[in-house]
Amino acid sequence: MRILIVEDEVRLAEALGQIMTENKYTADVVHDGEAGLDNALSGIYDVIVLDVMLPKRNGFEIVRELRAQKNQTPVLLLTAKDEVQDKALLTVHNTGAQIPAGQLTHIFERFYRVDGSRTREKGGYGLGLSIAQSIVQSHHGRISVQSGKQGTIFTVSLPAVCAVRLKK
Repeated sequence: MRILIVEDEVRLAEALGQIMTENKYTADVVHDGEAGLDNALSGIYDVIVLDVMLPKRNGFEIVRELRAQKNQTPVLLLTAKDEVQDKALLTVHNTGAQIPAGQLTHIFERFYRVDGSRTREKGGYGLGLSIAQSIVQSHHGRISVQSGKQGTIFTVSLPAVCAVRLKK
C-alpha cells in the first residue's frame, strides 16, 4: 500500500512516515499543500493522510480539487486546534451516499446495515463500526458521525496521553 503524507510539521511528518515504513507501507512525505496536491493528483496512492492547516493550500482545498478531478483516493484529515490540546482528533470524510438521519443512531450497533437490501456476498457483516466504537471507547475516546449531501464524516476523539517516539 502506498501512502501520501502531507504535513507541514516536519517532525510529525517524519514520525508518521517512519511508522508507516516500519509497518511495511510505502510512504511519501511532503510539507506543503501545493506539493501535496501535485503528488495526490498522480493517482498512485492508496490513501492520503492530509493536514488541514498547510502552507500554500489547505487540506480542504486539496480535497475539493481532488474530487473535482474525479480522484476518489481515500483521505484522512489531520486537525490540531488549540482548544483541544489534550485530545487527538481523526476525521474521515466518506464521499459516498448520505446516511439517512434516522439511521445514524443505529450505525454503531453490531450487525446493523444502512442498506438492508445488501447481502453478505455484496458487503460486510455490519461489524466494522461496532468494532471501531469498542476500540475507541476502550481508549476513553469518542466516535461520532455526521451525514449530509456532501457525504459522511466520522470523527474519532482520543485522549492524547502518549507521545510518538522519534528515532534519532
